[in-house]
Amino acid sequence: WADSAVMIRCRFKVRPLDQWSVRREFLKRLKDDFDAAGIEIPFPHVTVYAGVARDGTAPAFPVKRSKDSA
Repeated sequence: WADSAVMIRCRFKVRPLDQWSVRREFLKRLKDDFDAAGIEIPFPHVTVYAGVARDGTAPAFPVKRSKDSA
């Protein structure tokens, strides 16, 4: 989670077993408010280069597909 996490901590007093519906409603309202304000949470992107040559070019990376992955 480290690089991709956005941690927001809140505490609410709720009746027993209401915590799940309160949590869902809070997250929905938070997302709606962020969207309305144009707030986006950027996440890091990773590019993996396998076997980069000295001139900066990289050969095609062979990918094999097994019978089970379809």
